[in-house]
Amino acid sequence: MINPEQFVTSHMRGLSDFWHRREGACDLDLAYAAYGYDMIVHTNDGRVLDAARLSALRYSQSDHVDGRRAMTITVLVDAGLASEGLGDEWTQPPRYLASGPWMTIRALPHLFATGHMENWSVLAIISPALAAQPRLLSRHLFDTMTLNMIMWDGLGLVHASCLVKDNTALLLGAPHNTGKSTTALILALNGYRLLCDGMTYVRVTSNGLELLGYPVGEAKLRQDVVDLFPGLANGETTLVREDIKTIVDLRQMLPDGMTDLSLIPERVILCHLERGEGESTAIEPADPVALLEVMWPESSFVDEPHIMRSNAQALGELLSTAEVYRARLGTAIPEIRLAFDRLLAGERQELA
Repeated sequence: MINPEQFVTSHMRGLSDFWHRREGACDLDLAYAAYGYDMIVHTNDGRVLDAARLSALRYSQSDHVDGRRAMTITVLVDAGLASEGLGDEWTQPPRYLASGPWMTIRALPHLFATGHMENWSVLAIISPALAAQPRLLSRHLFDTMTLNMIMWDGLGLVHASCLVKDNTALLLGAPHNTGKSTTALILALNGYRLLCDGMTYVRVTSNGLELLGYPVGEAKLRQDVVDLFPGLANGETTLVREDIKTIVDLRQMLPDGMTDLSLIPERVILCHLERGEGESTAIEPADPVALLEVMWPESSFVDEPHIMRSNAQALGELLSTAEVYRARLGTAIPEIRLAFDRLLAGERQELA
């Protein structure tokens, strides 16, 4: 009788690797948490794990979410793809294509990825050139797929920076290039702690609304405001929409001005920012429904009806408990700080 196990073992090495399974064997793994969800990365190249470690730092720490399968991201580095020709930035931004729970990312010849958002699984094929750029890989593959999978679990998204002071969460929403990041960093230098600069996720829990940030430990500045923060804005640059921005590493440069823990605050203030004229900054109460209409287009980027409904529900819960304001930003930095200090202290202000 033939012993199948012994026969296969003795003959395996002599077979040709027709499908390149040995080349793609994922014998390297990394486990971490994103917002309390388990994440598992499988790969055949250790440089991919460096990219995953960068991504792991950008999510708020939270209690473990029970009863959920782990999100799995499998990344295969294909030696047959380009080993050169990729600099610090893409010459063309990645292209996305999605249908139902399926989502793809393409930046050929360096990246092709497909993920199933409901099954929380992703498979990516990347070039050696991209494997050598962990910063690009972390943002354009790991972060993009992770945030989309998280949205499918019902978390709400508010396109707003979030700070905390005295157990009060201050959310700053604004159109692109209004001054949201600049304002957030001004406050982080003056007694506030920054949860995130850009995207705040809302999770309804039995203990109240939990606020989670992305990206944790980073702030992004336009080149025309970098000089306002000497000694801070000396980090890497990245393309955000059409603008090149400098990333401030808050963990290194301003550790006392940030937090990597999720928040269940006693008080929530949501403030929509506008650019004003002159030096003074003024803040006044706003209509929650009108504010939702303004912020909605930038807060619902997954256009599946059930995700939009869950996002609207989470935003509705936030607006039902938050104090809602609009602010007209002046040019004087001390005036900006003073206006928000007065807001947290409950002092009434009026827009001019």
